Amino acid sequence: MHTAEKGLTCHQCKNLTDKVNLVFCSKCTKKRYCYDCIKKWYPETTSEEVQAACPFCMENCNCKACLRVKRPSDKDENVKLKQLQYLLLKVLPVLRDICAEQNRELEVETAVRGVPVTESDITRCDASINERICW
Repeated sequence: MHTAEKGLTCHQCKNLTDKVNLVFCSKCTKKRYCYDCIKKWYPETTSEEVQAACPFCMENCNCKACLRVKRPSDKDENVKLKQLQYLLLKVLPVLRDICAEQNRELEVETAVRGVPVTESDITRCDASINERICW
């Protein structure tokens, strides 16, 4: 840990800052945020609110380290189910549109070739899970 003479780091940006530019959390007494990060990353939150309870204490911290931490969900199973149903409700029309577009492409290909084209005639592209696909 850095001493007061050397400076302290902001929890969000990890930049070395002097004490006057930091807001110390009085709830956990460990985390501190610089004014720039509070303004940039938490615009709806005042420095006084951060001093009372920082984003980390409020489980709202969006720094790289905190975003990587997987926290167990306290959500009720019914809430999870409703969220998944909502997700399906939103995704299903998009999937139907993709399917319809692919069927139209098969029809166009059939018209171009003059013979019926089936899905088995289409060469599948091998894309790894880490590969980005742009449309």
